Amino acid sequence: MNQLTDTIDKDKLIHGLTLKIFNLSTNPTNYRVLKMLPTDVRTIMVEIKVNKANANARIRKLENAGLIERGKGTGKIRSTKLCACVLGLLELIKGEVGMRLNELLEA
Repeated sequence: MNQLTDTIDKDKLIHGLTLKIFNLSTNPTNYRVLKMLPTDVRTIMVEIKVNKANANARIRKLENAGLIERGKGTGKIRSTKLCACVLGLLELIKGEVGMRLNELLEA
């Protein structure tokens, strides 16, 4: 492969992964999990009302996407830099939507 093809393939991969991360983080339950970090598996189980297997499956997806890190053997879960970026972006979008809604309501 040449450098141009490698760049195009890399750009497609980055685009696809970015959309996957955005999709995962905007799922209402996943968003709740991300907002409660740092926390532990048991707290997540209670808050989202699932058993340990389902909580771990959800956590694994978020971990594989790079949004969270899990302390091995501790049950502790913390956010990553990527998670902080995504949550920050979502807050910016939420603010813009709020301003737009106010404009529409005042019109």
